[in-house]
Amino acid sequence: MKIFTFLIILLLLNIPDLHSQTIQIESDKPLNKILNELIIYYDINLSFDDDYTSEVLLKAHPPFQSLNTFFAYLEYNHPIKIDTIGNNIVVHKKHTRVINREYLFRGKIYDATTGCGLPHSELLFNGYPTISAANGQFTYKSDIDSLVNCSVRHLGYHVLDTVIMVGSAINLALHLNPVSINDVIITKNRLSTHNANLGVAPGLIKLNPVFTKKLPGYGETSLYSFMRLMPGILATGEDPGDVSIRGSLEGQNKYIFNHYRVYEPWYKLNEIGTINPLLIKGVEVYKGGYDASKGENIGGLVKFTGSENISSKIHTSIFVNNFIVNGKLEMPLSDKLSFVLAGRKNISNKINKNDDDENLVLSVDESGTEYYSISTEPEYELIDGNLKFNYKVNEQNQFSLAAFGSIDNISLVQQSTTEEFLLNNYESNQNKQQASSLSYLHTGKKGDALSMSISYSGVKNEKRVSNDYLSYVDYLEADSSFTDRVSILDEFHFHLKHQMNLDNGSYIDCGIGTTYSHVKNNYQTTNYSHRQNNRHQLSYLFANYHVNITPNFNTNVGCRINYSDGVNKFSYEPRLLLNYYFNDNWKIYGSTGLYNQYIYKTYKYDAYQNSIFRWTSASETNDYNSSTNSCLGGRYAQNAWTVSLEYFYKSISTNVLSYNNSRISKLRYTGWDVLVKYQTERVTTWCSATISNLKEKRPSYNYDKTYSKSSYNMNHEIKWAGTYSLNKFTFSANYIYGSGFKLWHDDYFSDQNDYKRLDIGTFYQHKISNVLLETGISLLNVLNTKNRKLDEFTRFGVGENVISYPIYGLKRTPTFYIKISL
Repeated sequence: MKIFTFLIILLLLNIPDLHSQTIQIESDKPLNKILNELIIYYDINLSFDDDYTSEVLLKAHPPFQSLNTFFAYLEYNHPIKIDTIGNNIVVHKKHTRVINREYLFRGKIYDATTGCGLPHSELLFNGYPTISAANGQFTYKSDIDSLVNCSVRHLGYHVLDTVIMVGSAINLALHLNPVSINDVIITKNRLSTHNANLGVAPGLIKLNPVFTKKLPGYGETSLYSFMRLMPGILATGEDPGDVSIRGSLEGQNKYIFNHYRVYEPWYKLNEIGTINPLLIKGVEVYKGGYDASKGENIGGLVKFTGSENISSKIHTSIFVNNFIVNGKLEMPLSDKLSFVLAGRKNISNKINKNDDDENLVLSVDESGTEYYSISTEPEYELIDGNLKFNYKVNEQNQFSLAAFGSIDNISLVQQSTTEEFLLNNYESNQNKQQASSLSYLHTGKKGDALSMSISYSGVKNEKRVSNDYLSYVDYLEADSSFTDRVSILDEFHFHLKHQMNLDNGSYIDCGIGTTYSHVKNNYQTTNYSHRQNNRHQLSYLFANYHVNITPNFNTNVGCRINYSDGVNKFSYEPRLLLNYYFNDNWKIYGSTGLYNQYIYKTYKYDAYQNSIFRWTSASETNDYNSSTNSCLGGRYAQNAWTVSLEYFYKSISTNVLSYNNSRISKLRYTGWDVLVKYQTERVTTWCSATISNLKEKRPSYNYDKTYSKSSYNMNHEIKWAGTYSLNKFTFSANYIYGSGFKLWHDDYFSDQNDYKRLDIGTFYQHKISNVLLETGISLLNVLNTKNRKLDEFTRFGVGENVISYPIYGLKRTPTFYIKISL
């Protein structure tokens, strides 16, 4: 075939035989110089790419009889094409037509200082969005070009805007933004400087320590307090057990860290979270609308991300505030294996308690209310530990092994002595948690990812209450009672997920999993005893199709199929997410879906209306909880301003609640989340608000055929926060106002006094060589407002009367911290 082509070229008449004399060409001479000599010698019109032809060296050859022979030689022996256009001879590179060629871009996003991979970073390739994996790796397929524009954003880091090309692994380093908590969002044509920690997806809020530690609080632990400053997350009441995310109740939210589940996310010590903040690299809070790969809860989803990095050198951090001491050690064992060790211990018994001599209330039937002073002596113990090993086989395969354990114990001794009676009350509440996980991540050469995890989570809740009453008036009448409640939950979980990347950032992910749960409850009172021992297994499979239809419009369609052996039936959870960018400033998004929960907390109230919870698994007598969750929102960002508005609707069928032993079967929650933010290089300030309406239906009341206002309803909540950065100093403040909340502990529902809390803080950061020093001082509840707390408090009987001991929120409290990292 080559010989035939060569003969045809020799016979071509479109290139005339300009001269018949012999042409002598030097060997190993760049083609561009040869062509320039031919132009001068033969006076011909010859066009060519000088850069390309300068790299072409002619091979050994005999003398050429004519120019036609020379050009035929070029086409036959080199990637050269000769064309004639009019009187011009054009010499250019010969292009081979490739049909449906696929260009694959692979690389990793990492911290420029520590080398740690940055999980779930947002990328734009020629305007099409995608997200990096848990270890910071990313892939992108294109059938258009081998060169693309790439923009990378990670919360708390400077944006990176660059051009990448197909080739070896692409490593993109991001640098911290230490000056302020400003963030940037990437748009198709330019970068808009504004906060993008929310409005990225329906109901999603993104947080990380870099973004949050400059707000008043406890230093690093203010990450948890910061959650409550966001719209849709309840701050009123300072609930120590859990946060309410769009009307969710305790036990309805799901918390994930290192692939295992944390069932008690908050310690009793003020606002200290269970997950060690020194280990957190990022937090994703889904108020609703998450895809089908995430499930098993009708409330919010809070996903904590830790480091999957193989450390190249030793890193240590020591953190101390006036409540706890915290430390972390990160050490490499080889170039493929490293471990992280962290632990905390309380150094103070400072808890949210009433002052000595606070009044307790003695409720009397018709004679009114009498008040008596009570002394309270609290004791508190907090200790936890985390251990994690990261092992990297190669760039495509990585393992991690993690373990966690904690003890959170609070006890109260209450005494009151009068001329009429002697009262002693003792209460203890202890939570023990333990968890572990083994995970594996494989990234294929074409960008497909396979992740697998096996995990265990266990929690033991113990509450013991005893009281003794001795009357000096009624012939030394004595009364005593006790309550012991133990609830244990053990869970084993397997999860397998495979993600297949498609063109332009689109992907399909699918997977399977199973969860085995064992619930044990033991409830004893003075004259009552109850035991429960249930086992439950949930199996599921899911699939999501995320498609970038255009650079401005993408959608995620998915479904989750569950089978519960407790209720012995299948359930289906279809879900839909939409995102549309009108332009660089305007974006709208929406989501809707079904969500189910099979392990949850149920509440009972004793004769004195003390709330007693227990873990419960779905069964034929206790059906699973379900929810329809929809959201429609939009975000506007231009220059220094960001405005976010979301409307949400939740319809819940639940077994969770009971008051006076009557169950609530239906809940409807609607409302608006609003955020307005302004930020410059030094100033960042925002105001968020939630306006909501929670209604319930109780089937135990025959007359209750319609929805009525729930005792859990919170009408309004407004929150403001601001920071000002000046060199190495940051000054900040936040204020929370909540109104319309109803307490369900009261005999007759009555509106709670408005919640008000103002916090202020000052922070300083300085780096000396490789040592980073951070310190801060905060004053919490500056106005010393007496806010009612949403906590379990004990009521107990004194004859025919009931003594109620209310709990109040944080008093005016100064805090300080110091952190040293190297």
